[in-house]
Amino acid sequence: MACFDPNNPTFPSGCYLANTTDEMTFWEPNWNTTTEIDFNSYNYYVEKENGLLLRLTDGVLRDIVRSPESPWEERLATMVMVSPSGIKKPIHLPNLFDIVGRVNLDEVFLKLHGFNFEYKGVSKIIPNFLSEIVDPVPVLDFNGPVYCLRDKKLKVELGCYTDGLAIFYLFNPFTTLDLSVATGRAECVYDRYAQVQLMPEVTEGEVNFELGSTFVVWNARGVTRPYFENNFARLLSIHNPVVVIVTEVRVTEKNFNNLMTELGDPLEWSMDESVSLMGGSIVMWDEKRSFDKEIMLSTTPTCPLRVMASIKAGQDPKGGNAKGEDEASKVEEA
Repeated sequence: MACFDPNNPTFPSGCYLANTTDEMTFWEPNWNTTTEIDFNSYNYYVEKENGLLLRLTDGVLRDIVRSPESPWEERLATMVMVSPSGIKKPIHLPNLFDIVGRVNLDEVFLKLHGFNFEYKGVSKIIPNFLSEIVDPVPVLDFNGPVYCLRDKKLKVELGCYTDGLAIFYLFNPFTTLDLSVATGRAECVYDRYAQVQLMPEVTEGEVNFELGSTFVVWNARGVTRPYFENNFARLLSIHNPVVVIVTEVRVTEKNFNNLMTELGDPLEWSMDESVSLMGGSIVMWDEKRSFDKEIMLSTTPTCPLRVMASIKAGQDPKGGNAKGEDEASKVEEA
């Protein structure tokens, strides 16, 4: 990395330093009118251990889409989708919460539970009246605003339906990044959000993160979506982040492990699995420049789900990594 001067910072082409506050919010819906995939053109299966594919009925798939809080996580881990050209991928289904702010969701849910609709395609999952607005293509600006991270606490809140992306460049040194990821909900089931807190610490005599190091908070709206792989690769190529925190991952650990393997395992990671098509978060870090001191899941009456982690600068003096290593020691219920 070239020497980074906080007094005269340089960033990747097109990037500029935007105003950074102690509390940052990303609530704007995705207004893109282009949808990512035509769900009705795919076939969907449960994949058995011997490789046998069992076709999922349209009724089951529609039930998952209509009721994204149903306990489908065990089945989702073995579900795949096959494109018209025969390409098999982990299942990616639309989440109706992603169209918050664009339509009246209460009316949509009432319609889906009470009426029959017209469908097009080999699978009858998304009715015609929703086909042009569900699952909009992500709108992400990797060559746009970046933010300043200093040795003080800041908070980032992201609506579950947003493409919220905050890329922080380090402007003064610290040794450890303590962080937490909590999920919350307002009055409506679809008015959910993630709250990420970044809490830098400085310890005398320990290695600091290099000035200009990047730390990313990103609301993905599902990491099994086709665009995620390319977007993730672009993020790594342009900004070379030390730590990436991804919310709304909507994936099982098995499927995410397969995804990272396809990408060449560029970062170490630890995750809190989603519940069906909702939530979940992943903390990733570059093991060449940092290591996890501690990662745990805390459950309390006032905070039903909270991931807490401590990422330190430098390489792990003990060696090893968190992925698959003594996970029980990193889970705490209070």
